[in-house]
Amino acid sequence: MSEAKFTHLQDNEFKLLGHLTYLTVANLLKKETQSFNNCIKNKSLKNIVINLKEVQNTDSSGIAFIVELIRLAHIYEKEIIFHHVPEQMLAIAKLSSVDELLINKKESI
Repeated sequence: MSEAKFTHLQDNEFKLLGHLTYLTVANLLKKETQSFNNCIKNKSLKNIVINLKEVQNTDSSGIAFIVELIRLAHIYEKEIIFHHVPEQMLAIAKLSSVDELLINKKESI
């Protein structure tokens, strides 16, 4: 099984990489979101930047993970800005009717 990683780079910047699938998402939620949770609670930060350039493969579980991050950020009135959203992720999001969550927040593909 290939892994996925959710890495805190600095301040409000994160990187999501690897295979974002049903085999890897549960581990991300359990082990790799603590720094994200700390970041969204930081009152001095207005937004969170997540770079998706190194996501190699995704399925609907990957979209569910992204939606969960958006939901958590919304609780603390933070906006997530996605950079380099993969075409595969956009296609799955469109099928799930949640593509606007990514499209409106992405800088570039």
